Amino acid sequence: MSRGRGARVPARPPAPGSCGCCCGRPAAGGCLLLLLVAWGATAAVSAGALVALAALPPFDYWEATGDGDGPAERSEWSVGPCTFQFWEPCNNSKLLFYHFSSDDPYNPDILDIMNPEPQNFDTNLTTHIIVHGYVGHVNFSATANIYKAFLRRGGSNVLAVDWGRLATAPCYPAAVFNTLQAGRCTGEFLVALARRVPQLSLARVHAVGFSLGAHVAAFASNAVHEATGARLGRITGLDPALPLFATLKKTWKLDASDADFVDVLHTNVGVFGKIEAVGHADFYFNGGTVQPACSDHQNVPLCSHLLANIYFAESIESDIGFWGTHCPSYYQYVVGWCSVLDSGSERVIVGEHCNSSTRGVYFVETGSTPPYALG
Repeated sequence: MSRGRGARVPARPPAPGSCGCCCGRPAAGGCLLLLLVAWGATAAVSAGALVALAALPPFDYWEATGDGDGPAERSEWSVGPCTFQFWEPCNNSKLLFYHFSSDDPYNPDILDIMNPEPQNFDTNLTTHIIVHGYVGHVNFSATANIYKAFLRRGGSNVLAVDWGRLATAPCYPAAVFNTLQAGRCTGEFLVALARRVPQLSLARVHAVGFSLGAHVAAFASNAVHEATGARLGRITGLDPALPLFATLKKTWKLDASDADFVDVLHTNVGVFGKIEAVGHADFYFNGGTVQPACSDHQNVPLCSHLLANIYFAESIESDIGFWGTHCPSYYQYVVGWCSVLDSGSERVIVGEHCNSSTRGVYFVETGSTPPYALG
């Protein structure tokens, strides 16, 4: 078992500032128009890629047409600086799986995907597996915020997927394509881990995926289901990626059928993050589009997108927590038919401690400076 590089110190959260459009209670007309225009533009740009992706066969086709060693077709090819993988063997250098220990959080173990042997792995605890997004990696500050919070709190096993070499800039379409490969291999890794550690229950595995990583987590759970008949216990989607996932059928993106419980944090809907509710429970922070801490940032949409990680990491250790107020739908909230201040509406805890029985759409207000939870 080899040792991985230590995780860098997480970057400081985005600088605070005043709130812009769609922060807190949205302005119905202008904000709704902004969302519709952004969504329409994303859908138009995505159309060609969606046709190609939708034409690909499902998991069971490749299994059925393969020989005794696996699927019939495997391929890796490059277009300029961009790498595409489809059904390549998973034990390659472009995919790494880490196990973090609170005893030595800066030196995680790199696990063999085919024969993982984690040390100090307690099968009585929930296992969290963290999946980064586009241009991410295991040392990406947002990823580090989450696994460090889990390690500080204790009481769980912490794993992370590094598929960064398949999600490099400027290769976003390739990264979208590679979510299937990353997801399938993550599923194979979890199945191998369960075989190596028979006491591990996949129902106690919680995947936390940011942006493209949310869809990777969905594909991983589907791969686990193909192999075992069971799905992961929980997937938390942190602002699941919208570009090139705008109109895909459910099997090609994160949705509520991908785990026993799927909860989703939305922080930049209509630009980098998906607009529609996709889980059992969907939480829209500060209106869902622009976060208060990002109004003075040089890239407001990206800053708002990244804050999904910060909010979730804070929720792991927060004493007061983030709380969501129920609304029938996101669109009813946008036109002003729901209020986060409505004392008669149901309120639920959001983030890591969200109850798995939670269902529906909720709206969450935060502060503009850390700690962001308002209780």
